[in-house]
Amino acid sequence: MVGPSELDRSLQWLEKCVLAGWINRQEFHHQRHQLQRPRSFRGVVHAVYPIRPRVEVAAYQCKPCGHLTTVVQTGQFLKAPAHCPNCGVEGPFVFCEDQSAYQSSQILLVMDKQASPQMLPRLLQVQLTGSQVGSAGFGDQILVSGTLNIWVSTHREYGKQKTFTPCLEAHTLKISPPAQGKETP
Repeated sequence: MVGPSELDRSLQWLEKCVLAGWINRQEFHHQRHQLQRPRSFRGVVHAVYPIRPRVEVAAYQCKPCGHLTTVVQTGQFLKAPAHCPNCGVEGPFVFCEDQSAYQSSQILLVMDKQASPQMLPRLLQVQLTGSQVGSAGFGDQILVSGTLNIWVSTHREYGKQKTFTPCLEAHTLKISPPAQGKETP
């Protein structure tokens, strides 16, 4: 099991490289393979976000010819096709919600179980998909294994932010219910 300190070191190294100008944002995305190896994390569920649909296969309709194209979605943002396979034009495309395939998705905020009481609690976002969604609740102790990814926030007017949000995409999830305290008479 990889401890949280190794997760922190990996993230700090990548952020330092980007901020120091050693690698640019495009190279940063190529360096992400260092983060995307399997990791395990033990913690307590601190917050549970609502279940939301996530697009797995997006359907796009070409405006000039009306041809429907599907694109398997990977990553954080929706991706349109590069060009229409029917007419060869590079767009515009219209996203078709009713023709797309979705999967349930949920985010948990997990607090590091191994942190000492003197330290500020470290929180990590964990993304659940499929059958894992809805299985964990507030206060549950979990052991989650998955791949660590970096989410980059963007703003419509200002572009991409300089800070990154680490998120563990869960592959396996083991839950032990919260410890029940003894009642006092």
